Amino acid sequence: MSAKQLTSLRPVTNRLVSLFALGLVLAGVLCLFAGRAFAESYTEDPVDEGLKRTAQPAVGAMGRDNKISDAQVFEKYFTNYYFPRWTVSANLQDLTAYRKALRNQLISLKDKNVVHEALVKQSLESLTKIVKGNYHPASRVNAMLAIGELNAKDVSGSESPTPSPEALAILLATIGDKDQLDAVKVAAWVGLARHAALPFEKAEAKKQVLDAALKRISESDESTPDKVWMRLQAAQTLGALRTAGENGAALHKLAELIGDEKSSLLSRTAAVEALSQIKYEESTGVKVDVLTDALRAFVRNVCDRELAEVKKSEPISRRRIKTCTDAALAALGGLGSAKSVSALQEPIKELSTAAEKEPSESQIEKIREKLK
Repeated sequence: MSAKQLTSLRPVTNRLVSLFALGLVLAGVLCLFAGRAFAESYTEDPVDEGLKRTAQPAVGAMGRDNKISDAQVFEKYFTNYYFPRWTVSANLQDLTAYRKALRNQLISLKDKNVVHEALVKQSLESLTKIVKGNYHPASRVNAMLAIGELNAKDVSGSESPTPSPEALAILLATIGDKDQLDAVKVAAWVGLARHAALPFEKAEAKKQVLDAALKRISESDESTPDKVWMRLQAAQTLGALRTAGENGAALHKLAELIGDEKSSLLSRTAAVEALSQIKYEESTGVKVDVLTDALRAFVRNVCDRELAEVKKSEPISRRRIKTCTDAALAALGGLGSAKSVSALQEPIKELSTAAEKEPSESQIEKIREKLK
């Protein structure tokens, strides 16, 4: 995926479903273009097809009875048939279906705690092996996505599940593994963002995710689309956590990224959206002017981007302007009624309104002057 294609995606941090959809779209693209022609150089585990006939009924019965009546049969089915299928290059087109089937199976066991726990444990073991092994990148990405979806307690309906703490440990280890594929790290960030949006059983776990997001957002390397995406996901994770952090650390880091002209508009927009999700209080130690200055620089750069497009005889992107200005206005809406806030809202609203029609070059130039 090219940087231009990646930039065309619209991050919407304040909607959890959109956050995951974007992550899964990227993961899907990475899978499709991960080098299928070189599949012979990757490991493929043998698949015992006979177990589908001999062991699957027994495993199904265990689920119904909520009892692991034969641990050997249970383990053999998943380690010699169920998960090895994920490593076979001929099954690449089925990986998403495999992951969905695993999720559905675990949800069906939500009231069968013994078997549910056993399957989560087996999944963690088998999927981690794929993530770390010399398997096709598509297999490894999907295994990582599946780990991020594992819950210690599954639910149905509108209840919030309890994410697996063991899965969280693997996600955190993966993003810090210098030898791991960036595509797999992207998938791990999808999982971390999911964990951030759900209740934590322990405060220490939330702090670990917060620290990881703060560390990644501080790394300015955006030399590849994968790295842009990981920084974007770190910003989204901060927003999902909805905490300013110790001494306003999250607010400081978001402001730095928002106002950084050298960073991509994509990651900066994600940071603006994340800012709108965090309740601002002066007690955090972050002055409101620090945030409004960053937002002013951000919207000014949006104008610069569109004016540069005009010079290249490219059309002005109403959608890009609208996305960025709406995000900025949402962020300003949570910063109170300080003079610097209301003074900035006016030109941004003007730009947002102009984007609803066909903004002209002169309109954008005039609004940009008001943002100095």
